[in-house]
Amino acid sequence: MNDISKIFPETGAWEKLLALNNPCDLNTVLGKSLIDPVNDFFQKPGKNIRPRLVELGYRLAFDSDPVEIPEEDIQKLKLAGHIVELIHGGSLIVDDIQDGSHVRRNAPTFHLQHGLPVALNAGNWLYFWALGQIKELKLSNDSTQKLLDIILGLMIRAHFGQAVDLGTRIDEISQSDVEKTCYASMELKTGTLLCLALQLGAAVSNREPAMDLNALGNKLGFMLQLFDDFGNFAEEKKSSPSKRYEDLYNRRPTWAWAQASKLDSDTYSDFLSAIRQLPNEDQLEQWILQHEFINLMWLEARGSLTRARDEWRNQLHLSHPFALETLLDLCSLLEKSYVKKT
Repeated sequence: MNDISKIFPETGAWEKLLALNNPCDLNTVLGKSLIDPVNDFFQKPGKNIRPRLVELGYRLAFDSDPVEIPEEDIQKLKLAGHIVELIHGGSLIVDDIQDGSHVRRNAPTFHLQHGLPVALNAGNWLYFWALGQIKELKLSNDSTQKLLDIILGLMIRAHFGQAVDLGTRIDEISQSDVEKTCYASMELKTGTLLCLALQLGAAVSNREPAMDLNALGNKLGFMLQLFDDFGNFAEEKKSSPSKRYEDLYNRRPTWAWAQASKLDSDTYSDFLSAIRQLPNEDQLEQWILQHEFINLMWLEARGSLTRARDEWRNQLHLSHPFALETLLDLCSLLEKSYVKKT
C-alpha cells in the first residue's frame, strides 16, 4: 500500500473524527464513496517530483546546504511531501473532470471509474484534508499560521489559473497575445503547485529563505509543462484514448500553442485550421510533419533546460551542492519521463 494512505482516517475513526450527534457505522459507506477510491488512486505511481521539491525547499532555506537533516525534520518533510501530493492529487481529479479526460497514468480517470459526483467530492476533500494535516507538522503557532496563509494564497492563484485555462478559447485570441496568455496560465497552474512544495519545505526548516522560492517554483513549473506538452506530442498514436491532443482539442492555453504562435501568420493560420478538424488528426499530423514541429519543441525544451542547469550550477555549486544535485536529477527526470519519442 502507498505510504500516503497512512495519513487517511483509519477504519473505525469516523465517530470520533466527525463527532456526530447520532453516531452510526460509516465505515462501509465512507470506504466505498471516499477512502477506498482515493487510496486506489494513489496506488498508481506518479513521478514523485513534488515531494522531492519539499526537501529542496528545506535545504535552500539554509545559508549553506545541511550535510545531515535531523530525524525529526526528516519525518516532517515526509509528511509535508504527502500534503503536497494530496493537493496535487485533488487537482488532477478535478482537472480531469473539467477537461473531460479519459486517461490518467495509463488507467481510466477517477470520474470514469467512480462517477462524477464521487470524483468531485473526493477531489475537494483531498484539498481540505491536506490543509488539516498542516497542524501535524508540529510547527510553532506563528509558523503554522504563516504557512497556512502561504498555501491559501497559492491555492487561490492556482484556481485563478484554472479559470484562465477553462475560460480561454486560445484559437480566438490574436496571434500576438497567444504566447503571453499561455505563459500566464502555466505560471498560475503548474508553477504554483511547485512553489507550494518548496514553501512547505522551507517552513519545516523554521528559517526565512534568502532565495526566491516562488521564482524557482515558477521556472520549474514552466519546464515541467514544456516537457509534458512535448511528451504528449511525441507520443505514438494509440488505439486506446490518450491525452495526445487533448489540450489542442479543448483550445486550452499551453506551451504548444505558444510555440505555434511564434511561427509566421500563414503557418499559424494553417495550424488553426488543422486544430479545428480535431478529433480527426490527419490534417494536424500532416502540419506537424511539414513544419518539423516536434523537433522545434524538442530544441526549445532542451535549450530551456540547459540554460536552467547552467544558472543553477553557477548559483548553487558552492553553497548548496545537495540541493543542486536534486535540481539536476529533476531535470534528468523530466527528460526521461516525458520524452517518449525523439
